[in-house]
Amino acid sequence: MNFLTVESINSAITKNPESFIKLSEDIYSANIKTAARNIRLFASSKPIVLISGPSGSAKTTTARRLKESLIKHGVPAVTVSMDNYFYPKTEALHTPKTATGEIDFESPYRVDIPLFTKHMKAFYDCKEVDMPQFDFLTQVRSKQGVYKREEGGVVIIEGIHALNPLVVGDSDTAFSLFVSISTRILHGVNHPTAHRSLNPAMIRLMRRLCRDRRFRGRTVTEIWKMYRLVALGEENYITPFRSRANLDIDTFMPYEAAVYKNFLLAELTEISRAQPENEDLSLLSQVVSEIISLDINDVPEDSIVREFMG
Repeated sequence: MNFLTVESINSAITKNPESFIKLSEDIYSANIKTAARNIRLFASSKPIVLISGPSGSAKTTTARRLKESLIKHGVPAVTVSMDNYFYPKTEALHTPKTATGEIDFESPYRVDIPLFTKHMKAFYDCKEVDMPQFDFLTQVRSKQGVYKREEGGVVIIEGIHALNPLVVGDSDTAFSLFVSISTRILHGVNHPTAHRSLNPAMIRLMRRLCRDRRFRGRTVTEIWKMYRLVALGEENYITPFRSRANLDIDTFMPYEAAVYKNFLLAELTEISRAQPENEDLSLLSQVVSEIISLDINDVPEDSIVREFMG
């Protein structure tokens, strides 16, 4: 586990924001190059690449960046989002529920496993696949187009259940990665409240607050209410299979909270005032308020941060 303080983040932004952003991006880029190199080594025997990780871990950007790196080195590659295999809302029989009767959005049974299994085999055999497209706003699944793995190429499949054997089977023909955040942001190290910190789940929550508001039609309050179920789903369905990964990637960007601040601060402050007993919400609001902001226009177009901010 890595640690950064609010003070160190602000110091780096004050000193040289461009250099701070570049250093953060360079570290992630180096991890992508390492992963792509390993995938190339196993491409002939493991043409399927599975990328798993909890919600908000930047699986989509990691898949895209790996694809670009592989193509650059002569390996044909396509990316597939496992989200597109979610059952539509019209499939009531395939809508899993929690013990309290709520829709379990994190359950692997949300995935159309028979269709996904059929397509996995087709990808391996270099046969055409009619790719579905899932719309989070309408919860409807439609057709996206035809996908096919080229001979000698790879298919990169990303999703929260990409390492779950219930969904992907034994996956002997796959090279597997687990992406997440392995860093905490410490708050108040110069104050009596030292050692309070935003854990990785809270940092990923910031990402989801931005993404789900902008692209999935959810309010901050709705996303916060879902947080408990998301965390429970991570514990039950995702983390237990982390050990199946061939490689781990930490997707944390040291500067990212400074960008999210512009989008989240007002609503986080309002909600935390309405729920003063919620210590996690209070800490998140406080950290966001104290970090010096950075403009989204200073963020590279291919950055992880763009996945959540656009």
